[in-house]
Amino acid sequence: MFPSVDRDERTLTVRTAAGRPLVSVKLSHGAALGAAAVLLAPRATAVVALAGMLRGMRLTIEEPVAFARPEAA
Repeated sequence: MFPSVDRDERTLTVRTAAGRPLVSVKLSHGAALGAAAVLLAPRATAVVALAGMLRGMRLTIEEPVAFARPEAA
């Protein structure tokens, strides 16, 4: 019915408290970087995550517009 969405097509975006995009990467790349950061430098990763939460930053995962499912009527 709907074409399958490849995982590499999704985008991980870090947004500031005002909603402006700060960093935008493919979802699979962001997951690999996050896993490597947690394994190699867990304390630094925790400090960065806490600072992002205190600053009001948000993570959003966006699907490509071409594959977005239509809303139910």
